[in-house]
Amino acid sequence: MRGRGYSVGLLVLFAASVVLSAQNKNFEAEKNRLGQEAVKARAALGLELLDPKLDKLYPYSQIPPVKVQKLAPGTSTAVALTGKFPPNVAVLSERDGAVLSGAAVSATSYSARITIGATEGPGFVKLWAITPVHFVWTTVPVVFIDVVYRFDLKSPNGYTVKATPLAKSFTVDDRPEGRSFNTATLPYKVEFFKPGETAPFETREGSMRYMSDQDRGSRLDIEMPEPEKGAAKELDELMKKMSDPKLTDAQRNDLTVKMIQAQQRMMEELTKADPAADQKRKDQFGCNMIQVYPGAAGAVEGGVACGKNIAPTGSLRVTGTVTQVK
Repeated sequence: MRGRGYSVGLLVLFAASVVLSAQNKNFEAEKNRLGQEAVKARAALGLELLDPKLDKLYPYSQIPPVKVQKLAPGTSTAVALTGKFPPNVAVLSERDGAVLSGAAVSATSYSARITIGATEGPGFVKLWAITPVHFVWTTVPVVFIDVVYRFDLKSPNGYTVKATPLAKSFTVDDRPEGRSFNTATLPYKVEFFKPGETAPFETREGSMRYMSDQDRGSRLDIEMPEPEKGAAKELDELMKKMSDPKLTDAQRNDLTVKMIQAQQRMMEELTKADPAADQKRKDQFGCNMIQVYPGAAGAVEGGVACGKNIAPTGSLRVTGTVTQVK
């Protein structure tokens, strides 16, 4: 990913021990310093910011994607990049809690050791290769901080929400289908309890997901999409089967026919759907997203997007705790 500019939003990191880490002041300060130096250098050369000469004299770094490594807080690994690096390029870690050491850079390679702080939370670590004078940059994700939490939340009106991870580690993809970004996903079981009850009245499957081209700061999200049903559910299952690389041509053709038939049935179901009944069902429950922010000593607060019968304003305010399970 490439960029040009003089500022980016601060990343607020969530600690693995559920204590907030410091904001990325070191990264921001160094990036701003490089920007100020670039302004002075261009002035000394008599070049404007958009002068096309800058593209030739001080080009972007060219860095192919690398396999993102998963690291737990408090651990380290070696990182190696190949490509084209202009003279005097500055390579920075976007997260202050992911510290680079022993860096070596040449016209065709960059290597360093990256150490993750013990108080870092989940998310991608990107390196920024910033070209001097021109002040343009290329970013590349190199590490995903793999830390897993359980959530215990409660609203003022007595509803309780428990979110339990269904895996011990995030799954990090390798940019499938030509995407320009990576994703990391962790499945969850989310249970909803009415006031004073010990058995959940609703259970949903959810997931915590990060994308390397986005930053949501310290916020922790769990998405809970509406469960598929009928032909839509069948189509989803067929698509999962179709992704199996071991399928024979005959099996693939058979699945294709079934997918077309499922699509036709899905369209028929949509034409027969009752919007009023669907809205009533959403009003009755309709919970589809948890968004919480961490505080001190394991405390979190935020909201759960729900139907109006549970949350008249659309958001069920919650407080509670988050516990690291890995």
